[in-house]
Amino acid sequence: MGEFNQYDEDKSVLQINPDKHFEGISPVLWNYHIGGYQVLHKYFKDRKVKSIADPIHYCRMVTALTISIDLQARIDQIIGTIIQ
Repeated sequence: MGEFNQYDEDKSVLQINPDKHFEGISPVLWNYHIGGYQVLHKYFKDRKVKSIADPIHYCRMVTALTISIDLQARIDQIIGTIIQ
């Protein structure tokens, strides 16, 4: 770890640079795709920076994706119940 935008699945940590990181980024969240893009990774890839100007924005993205994943799981469960 220590390189820019390095994700540690075992620790659920996204290392931004040697001094900054985000904790609590689960593998499900990190690997979540929309439109063929890995959302959290693409954010940094598009900006090509080793720091984050607006960490609150990134945290809001993480929160929105977490809620979306939870809602999708609930919908899948309901659909599964209906189909049976």
